[in-house]
Amino acid sequence: MSNSPTDPPPSVELLRAAYAAFNSRDIDAALALMTQDVAWPRAFKGGFVRGPDEVRAYWTEQWSEIDPHVEPVAFRDEGFGRIVVTVHQVVRDLAGELLADVQVDHRFTIKDGLIHAMAVWDPSITRSIDGCIHPDVFMNRDIQLHDCEVAAIHHIDGSTSVVLSTAYIHASLGLPGFDPGVIWTQVATITIIDAAQISQEVCLPIWIYHGTLRVGETLYEGFIPAGGHLLAETELVLTLSTEDGRDGGTFTVKGNGVRIELLGERSEVEEFNETPRRSVD
Repeated sequence: MSNSPTDPPPSVELLRAAYAAFNSRDIDAALALMTQDVAWPRAFKGGFVRGPDEVRAYWTEQWSEIDPHVEPVAFRDEGFGRIVVTVHQVVRDLAGELLADVQVDHRFTIKDGLIHAMAVWDPSITRSIDGCIHPDVFMNRDIQLHDCEVAAIHHIDGSTSVVLSTAYIHASLGLPGFDPGVIWTQVATITIIDAAQISQEVCLPIWIYHGTLRVGETLYEGFIPAGGHLLAETELVLTLSTEDGRDGGTFTVKGNGVRIELLGERSEVEEFNETPRRSVD
């Protein structure tokens, strides 16, 4: 039976069910609506937790100290699996004393029909008293492949690791590299697991002109997640160029999974307000 035109989209029904489970303290029902690598903010503690077990522990701790109740007011689809929910949030202590009564935005990332990430949007927390930007408040992070320097390619124990000595990291409460946020550089590695069908060796160092990463049925073009470990049929394709802009060939590697990691310290963080073209199929 097909949905009628007035039926809410599945993502809205998913999020309504999640809020209902949270308000009724039904942890199992709420966690069943999340991916196994879900990222969730510790809104009253700072930082983030990852995975259902850490979300369970955080909520259990939270509910032992305060009594929050969150009601969705409005939903806005921003595309690319991103949903913004405006919520009315009432927080009381365990004795019933009112601690907060506010309206804020929750920004969700939906993946494969489940909640993959959530961030609380409050403009007041994005800067410190001295006006400096704090990138850790931005939930969503991607690596911009264009212009990244490839410093090394390692083949170890059946895996192939591409080391980016200068990776451009975009972070945003919306879509990184598209919505306003921040940008910095950092060392990153892209490791293809069970690597096979490696197209060619390349002369290093070299720079990425364009790149795509296919994991299962998901294609990332130009931008890839800045961290994560996924097991699925994988293909990394990098169109390369030399420092002076000459054609550096194409590097292709296929495998059965990918692990993306950020290493070392980040560079100075800068604001990002441009909107470059990007696509994720």
